[in-house]
Amino acid sequence: MLNTLSARATFYDVIGYLIPGILSMGIGWLYWYVFVDVASAVRIVRLMTNHGLVATFLILACGYVTGHLVNAISSAILEKLIFKSRFKTAKKWLDRVQTANTDRANRITTNVQAEFKIPAEALTSFDMRIRMEEKMPNATITGFSFLSFYGMNRTLALLSWLTAIPVCVIVGRHFHGTSSFVLAGLSCVAMLVIGGFFSYQYLRFVEYYYDFLGSTLMISQHVADS
Repeated sequence: MLNTLSARATFYDVIGYLIPGILSMGIGWLYWYVFVDVASAVRIVRLMTNHGLVATFLILACGYVTGHLVNAISSAILEKLIFKSRFKTAKKWLDRVQTANTDRANRITTNVQAEFKIPAEALTSFDMRIRMEEKMPNATITGFSFLSFYGMNRTLALLSWLTAIPVCVIVGRHFHGTSSFVLAGLSCVAMLVIGGFFSYQYLRFVEYYYDFLGSTLMISQHVADS
């Protein structure tokens, strides 16, 4: 069990926090370069280059801490505001399942109500995850893989949209005339599209996550019954 928790924590820390955190630091540097002071931004890069080992440690440490911050911000903006009505409870997930397979949805609903003693619409993913960890701890790593990837894609969607502004300004500055406006606009649209792709991936992994939790609960219930 300890090895499972350790692997879960390590994987989630890297995918969910460290990678988005380092990228967000790079985007922060880009904003500083574009809107504050070019010379100091260049000096930061030179300083980091000249102190490779120390710089690597600082990037990893600061990236990990920053990753927690941007993860919380992306959760507040995307998950609780923009997509708040999607997959918020198990009932919404069950409704989606029912459109594809009524029998499967009915079995899941029956198992949920028998297992948790509460209506399906009151069940949350946290309830499902805790019960999965209790009954099938070996499945925890797979479940957290989906959780990690959907968290990472959610954060990358937000970072891509934030990157559109400095990228647009940089492209506009490097070209002149009508072409500068066209290319700046295209670069901005490109970043928005990339953000849209990550948000789509985020929603896909949310679906995978709920599917996995529901399927695992069904299997655990079947094993218990047999």
